[in-house]
Amino acid sequence: FVLVLSMVVMIAVYLAGRETLQKYASLNSYMLLFPPVYCFFHNIMEAALVIYRLKNKPISYGLLRIGRTVFEIALSIVLVVQLKFASDGRIMAIMAAAILFGLFSLFFIKKEEDLFKKISKEYIVDILKFGGPLIPHVIGGVLMIYTDRLLISRMIGLSETGSYTVGYQVGMAISLLQSSFNMAWVPWFYRQLEQNDDVIKQK
Repeated sequence: FVLVLSMVVMIAVYLAGRETLQKYASLNSYMLLFPPVYCFFHNIMEAALVIYRLKNKPISYGLLRIGRTVFEIALSIVLVVQLKFASDGRIMAIMAAAILFGLFSLFFIKKEEDLFKKISKEYIVDILKFGGPLIPHVIGGVLMIYTDRLLISRMIGLSETGSYTVGYQVGMAISLLQSSFNMAWVPWFYRQLEQNDDVIKQK
């Protein structure tokens, strides 16, 4: 429900500020509809990955994560190098990978019937109480990450924006270590809490 609502809101924002977005993003109008659709399917896959992590299924997690990456890269090479779609080919490859693996993840999540049996009004209220205040924080983070790229694209050009983005991604390589540790540590941490052992909790 939250994902569908978010997608609807993002599409509404696009329709309301379509001309302004096109002006500053330097993208075709149809491409500006991609982000809400991409986010919808991407977050479905992320939900499936979280389930795999918490259920301690590293092989399934790796197959889903690496499978999408390999598919996306292979399709990008075909569309960009072989079919000469240039930057549009890369965008189409990202979208195709997100939709395909998002649908697969949705099928997997629907099979996890025990997850839906535990959903209750109280859980939903707790989620909104916890997650609601984080929305301004997330929006601020997105603005910090992407505002500079919009300014470079507007003031200099898309080519320079691409070069800047590549350099930015290289500089973010250290985050791979942090995220890898966090993904492995969180499931282990909750398994320790489930033991209800005061000695373990104190450690």
